[in-house]
Amino acid sequence: MPPPPKGLIAMRSFHIAPDRGMSLCYFDTNENLNAAFPSMKEFQQNVAAKFEAKADAQKAITSSQSDFGDC
Repeated sequence: MPPPPKGLIAMRSFHIAPDRGMSLCYFDTNENLNAAFPSMKEFQQNVAAKFEAKADAQKAITSSQSDFGDC
């Protein structure tokens, strides 16, 4: 695992099914998200290739008021 990118303030991972998962990464600014996104996506694709899996990365802007608890 590479060091955390600049501006990453929290990360949550979930197992949705035995063979599916999801991670949410929270950044302090949209600029830090945009700067980190290409390298995070490349890391994810490299891990997927090692396990003959599929991976997808998407960006979204959310409100801190709609989070479930502290990050």
